[in-house]
Amino acid sequence: MEKAPRKKAFFSVARWAPLNEALVRAKEALSSSDLAERDLHEHLRSGRLLSSMRRIERDGSEIFARVKPPFWNGLTLMETHELGSDGLAKRSGKVQVRGLDVKFVANAKLWFFVARSDLYRLYPVGGARADAEDSEHAEDGGPSARRKPGKKLTNNWRVYVAAELARYVEAGKPLPSAKDLAEYCQEKWGNEPDISDIHKLIRFLF
Repeated sequence: MEKAPRKKAFFSVARWAPLNEALVRAKEALSSSDLAERDLHEHLRSGRLLSSMRRIERDGSEIFARVKPPFWNGLTLMETHELGSDGLAKRSGKVQVRGLDVKFVANAKLWFFVARSDLYRLYPVGGARADAEDSEHAEDGGPSARRKPGKKLTNNWRVYVAAELARYVEAGKPLPSAKDLAEYCQEKWGNEPDISDIHKLIRFLF
């Protein structure tokens, strides 16, 4: 019996964040470039932060594939520098992967990405931080725990919320919190879904 052909991996910016974006997010969470470089590499090497790669050859052919954690052994992440308007070198917010085999990078350009779901879990800044705070309030019996659940919406609110999330992803902005999305629904339709339902949708998408 012939084996079914392996399904070709598909790149989606909604699922995969550029490594540069991961560095910026880690720096914001840790307030340190050095710690961001160190921790990102360790997360990649341990598999806590899933990664992928787009490799484009000189002839235009492209390969997109998942990168296994051992790939990162022996490599280092280093934020590059660029000259500012004052002529002084400043950190660029762009990360360089050092230690790659010369044969591996010859005649090709490489771009590395990380799973957004892992990135947002490891570095909960912006909207993700607000979600974490909502959870803490709920556990402590705070305001979020006493929040009245919204009525069931008759329209397909998930489609519109997903589109709103996609808009943030395309703009490179931190995702809004579940509470923010509930307020978005309230403003748009005068009603809002349960916060728990919005959390489920975010987990499904990312």
